[in-house]
Amino acid sequence: AVVAISMILGIPAGLFAGYYGGKADKVMMWVTNIIVSFPPLLLAFVFVAVFGSGFEKVVLALGVIYVPMLARTTRSIVLTQRNQTYVEAVEAMGYGTGKILFKHILPNCMPTILVQVTLDIGNAILDLAAMSFLGLGVKPPVSDWGAMLEDGRVYLLTQPLQALAPGIMIVVTVVA
Repeated sequence: AVVAISMILGIPAGLFAGYYGGKADKVMMWVTNIIVSFPPLLLAFVFVAVFGSGFEKVVLALGVIYVPMLARTTRSIVLTQRNQTYVEAVEAMGYGTGKILFKHILPNCMPTILVQVTLDIGNAILDLAAMSFLGLGVKPPVSDWGAMLEDGRVYLLTQPLQALAPGIMIVVTVVA
């Protein structure tokens, strides 16, 4: 859900900023640079402090925080694709901007975007587990590896498997 939110908002923002350029691109890059300069967890803490805790709010916070990274990636690819011959050809054929962006440029950007999205999935798992570990994510009785890790932390010296099992599963999942 975190990555889906970032894709829904970030890809179109990057497409339009990279294709049109100008003041809108400069403003978007300025805002993006500010957001990216802070660690995602810190921004998620601020979001949760303002809007309250809970799984849905943490997912929404992280989804919005991941938007600038995906928008920057998309924008950088569009900047190189915009000057390609095939774009000039479809512009000369009279295609509209939406059709050019979503039917011609976006498919050529997808390999790189999919790599970024794959990396974001691992980061989202880590960030959601960290938020739950800190008590800001899911609430009992819902299970979560971060919450399980926090519960097992108390028994680390006597029952280390209670903390190690969820920790190992987080690592295995993120690496996979």
